[in-house]
Formats: sequence, C-alpha cells, structure tokens
Amino acid sequence: MDYLTGLRVFSAVVRHRGFASAARVLGLSRSSVSKHVDQLERRLGTRLVHRDPHRVSCTAAGLEFFAEIEPALELLDRAERRASGASSRPEGTLKLGAPDEFAAVHIAPHLDELRQRYPDLVLDIRRSECGRAIAEDGLDLAIWVAGALPPLAMVARQLASARQVLCASPEYVSRRGAPGDPSELRTHAIIEYTAVRPRAQVSREVTPATPHGKATLRTDSLEVAKSAVLSGAGICELPVFAVCADLRSRRLVTLLDAWQRPARGIFAVYPDRRYLPATGRALIDFLSEKLAAGGDGAECLGRLDMQPSLDRSTKGSNGMSAHADLASSLETATCAMSAATDT
Repeated sequence: MDYLTGLRVFSAVVRHRGFASAARVLGLSRSSVSKHVDQLERRLGTRLVHRDPHRVSCTAAGLEFFAEIEPALELLDRAERRASGASSRPEGTLKLGAPDEFAAVHIAPHLDELRQRYPDLVLDIRRSECGRAIAEDGLDLAIWVAGALPPLAMVARQLASARQVLCASPEYVSRRGAPGDPSELRTHAIIEYTAVRPRAQVSREVTPATPHGKATLRTDSLEVAKSAVLSGAGICELPVFAVCADLRSRRLVTLLDAWQRPARGIFAVYPDRRYLPATGRALIDFLSEKLAAGGDGAECLGRLDMQPSLDRSTKGSNGMSAHADLASSLETATCAMSAATDT
C-alpha cells in the first residue's frame, strides 16, 4: 500500500480516536484502515497503537510519530491546494469562534482589508473560549489562546504567541497593596482565568495546602475575568492583547514584571484538516500575516509613558527562576478554591 496514504490514515485514526471513526471520515472500510496502520507499523518496526475491543490509543512511539508527521502532512496539503487552485477564491460564510477581546483587537480592525482581498468571504464570528467543542457549536474554525496544544482529536496550527501579564486595577492595589514577590500572592485575591491555566494543571502540579488567600473567581471567559479585574476584585494573569488599551489608559497596572510567565500560543483549531473550507484556510493565512506583524503584545508593554508597573523586584526568591517562582505562587494561591470545590 502507498506510504503517504498510510501516514494520512494513521493521522486520521489518532485525531478521530479509532479505526471506525477514521474509516467514516476517509470513506474507507474499517478493515482497510486497519491494514494501512498494520503495514505502517511493519515498515517502522514498532507498535503505533494499542488495540482492544473498547478503544484505540497511541503508544508513546505512536504519539511521537504523530507529532512529527502532522506538520509535514499540513505542508503537503497546502502545496496540493495551491497547485490545484482550490484555495484561490474563497467564498461563502465561515463560522469562526474566538474570544471577544481577540476578535476586537486582531480581527475587527482588519475587516476592510480582508474584504478587499477576499470579497466573497463572509465572517460569522461567535464568542468561543479555549476548550469549547467546535463541531457541537457549529463552528468551522476556532481561535484558542492556550499554554498547551489542543486535544489530538483536533487539528491545530499555531499562528503566533500571546504574551501574558499579571495585572490589577489601581483601586485594588491602593486597597490591598502590590505584591513585592510571588510569595506574597498568597495574601491576595486571585482571579483564575482557566483558559490560560487549566485547572488540571493546578491540581496535578501543586499539592493543595492552606494558603493565606484564595481564588475569588474561576472562569474560562476572558470577558468575565477582565471585567472582574477592572472592578477591583483581584489579581489575574491575562493575555496582553486583551488588556493593552486598559494598560495605556491606566485602568490597569502590571505586577511582578520580572516574574512574567512565558508566552502562550494562539492556535487556529478545526476538526479535520482535509475538510477545512477554503474560507478557513484563507482566514488562517490572513491572521498569521497580521499576527506576525503585530508581535506578541510586547509593543504595548514597551510604551514607557503609557504602561504603569508596580514591580519592585528583579530576582526570584529562594534562588528559583523567575518563571518557576511566579508559576508556583500563582498556582498555590488558587489551590484553596480548588480544594474547597472538590470537597
């Protein structure tokens, strides 16, 4: 059997979590899908998937192999589309899910240019946060801002990075004070934006203790988290693109700049690579271009007279790295709410 076809079939088995579902998507019989994977395993000399009557799962080698071949398959598909001219004239309605703030900052200002480039493309933008079920929401494509790749059942293309910032309102800082180092976050009210820091990560990496403070709110809505911070309810880590205007207008201030965590990824996510409409491919390429020109939000933080900061330190405590120190303290400060919810 053809090696490239075998790679595509294996990719479909992983993304759709089984032989039967992959067969339906590819229009093949289940036995044909199984044969393709069997031959691929013989060629590689290693087992790629575990098979049992109830489910199919990847071996460690299979997961590693899948991660390596997915970008190559995406490049091949793109080259094929360009050569055939399939993506030369996107037309029709594209149902796009995205956080409100992302759409307002990175899509709405460029709509006129998008219309001039693709006059027959119509955007139907709906509010959507990281982790939402795309197919169930009736979306063709979604934009996720996350620290980790979306589930394997989806296809994800990273468009850019989103810098994160720890921030609070001046009223909150006036009332509660500004933390001088990450350990002091335990005495503050924490607003946990879960699309940035999934709850599973907190409960897995931090042993619940009895911190001096606790999270006052947990939400996967960027709009809700930002509104809570602006109201003075607490401290929150948010993408710079969501709060850039508020930093410039001094409605928010940044905290602990020396400890800021690494940037998160901005991903275009869709159910299946082979069935993404031409409108979706066109928008992905357009956003990649605009995000590359706009950077990760550092330009907002670089405006010295516009961005107030209340950072008082330049070194992590107890010899810890800056990123690790802030990550540990933020996650510890939110443990109390996690423990209270689980009991």
